[in-house]
Amino acid sequence: CIIANGGYDIKPTLLQKDTDRKGRRLYGTESINGIKTIMQQVAERYPVRGMRVMGKTGTARCIVDGKYSTKIHQYSFIGIIEKGDYRRVIVTFVKQPEKSSLWASDVAVPIFHTIAQRLVVHDALHGAANLID
Repeated sequence: CIIANGGYDIKPTLLQKDTDRKGRRLYGTESINGIKTIMQQVAERYPVRGMRVMGKTGTARCIVDGKYSTKIHQYSFIGIIEKGDYRRVIVTFVKQPEKSSLWASDVAVPIFHTIAQRLVVHDALHGAANLID
């Protein structure tokens, strides 16, 4: 959320009113833009039309009987979609998919992509101006 918010601290909420909620600045514009550029490269396989898409994958082994499993994993993708002042952060987690030996980019990113596309259409239909070209 800090990256999506331009380096400013923010208290995440599930529902948000249209207010300026910037907290204190934690990172400079140059640092945030550099991070966003790197994160954009991670998400370029899954574009959302008209949006800048960025994100970071995660793959973690789950603990089974006190040891890290080589077969049971949790996959994550934390992604940002933005266009102008419109910004959304979407977090996806998948624990123990049916297949093993996967990567988060194969499991969690496609779920993020589907959610992001639907969210943009939903927000465009419900008043967020100029989201769909």
